[in-house]
Amino acid sequence: MTPDAKLVEAILLDRSPYGWAQEEAEKAAIRYETWLGDLAAPPGLTEQGRKTLNYVLDRSLLRPGRGAALYAAQGKGKTNVLAVITQLTLRYRPEWEIFTNVPYPWWAGGGRAPPRIHLIESLSELLEGLSRRTLKGQWSAVIIDEFDQADTSHSWASAGSESWAKYLFVARHYLTRGPLVVFHSFHFIPLTIRGGSVGSPFKLIVRKGERVIADLENPDGAWVGTYPESELPFLTFGLRGFRLDVDVGELESRFTGPRFAGDVTAVAQTTLEYLEGKRTVKETEEQANLEAGAGQAAKDLAVAADLRAGVSVREIASRYHVNFGRIGRVRGLVDAGMLPLLPATDARARRARERDQDSSGRSPE
Repeated sequence: MTPDAKLVEAILLDRSPYGWAQEEAEKAAIRYETWLGDLAAPPGLTEQGRKTLNYVLDRSLLRPGRGAALYAAQGKGKTNVLAVITQLTLRYRPEWEIFTNVPYPWWAGGGRAPPRIHLIESLSELLEGLSRRTLKGQWSAVIIDEFDQADTSHSWASAGSESWAKYLFVARHYLTRGPLVVFHSFHFIPLTIRGGSVGSPFKLIVRKGERVIADLENPDGAWVGTYPESELPFLTFGLRGFRLDVDVGELESRFTGPRFAGDVTAVAQTTLEYLEGKRTVKETEEQANLEAGAGQAAKDLAVAADLRAGVSVREIASRYHVNFGRIGRVRGLVDAGMLPLLPATDARARRARERDQDSSGRSPE
């Protein structure tokens, strides 16, 4: 079997700092492509395997509308666990969609992506994806890596942190599983999950060479499965950004009235309308800023032309309705040769330019 060349290239580029050679990258690519080919006909499970899978996906890490925070120090294999959870979900929960920010090579054209997996890099993208699937009656699992780059317990008073906390409280009003989010330290986990109000903490431990997850809410310290190397080729050096770019408190204020009682489609439709409205406002503001910037740039060029032509600063200020500070900044750009030369804008300035040309025999620079 000849693996996809772009997939091999992406894997090798990512893993070569760890000593991987071409042969190892090809084996990883073949392993993934074989798994992908068998996805439609997954292997059967033993009774114990089925119970473990149900516990992992349904009762601990991806519960309906309830968060889970997995933590471990850097290099312990957190992203690998997320990839294993993803491949188990794709294989044994074919009715679920997956929204994740884990960096896989296919996001950048390296290999073929599995079905039903979607890249998200912001809360707005997540809410839009969840809403569209909810309207179709589809459940979605949410898996977010490196979440302490977006929110930690130390930033609890920030607008983004407050918005995420509100999202955790309203997540159950969408057809969503999780979110499962990852941190590097137990103390980074926000209190909403660490304290158990809308989520549960889990610890990744390497025990006798195996990755296992400890359920910290279980009085017996139950182990939530073991996690071998993933067959999904995630990238270890990929960035895992996630922007908290939605004011969920403002969104939640729209979920009022009898039509929202027990109706997830009303929540989903209102969310989409809210996001579209915010998108329209943002596009309008960006266009206005572009137009204002273009207008200011044209004014600066006219000011520069008049400065070169000898028009007085007071007259320039009156003509273009600019202050002396702005004129001074334009003069600095002119002196540095950073603004192009434009024709002067009035007869007096043109005459000044003509006098300069008569005295020097050439046009002034």
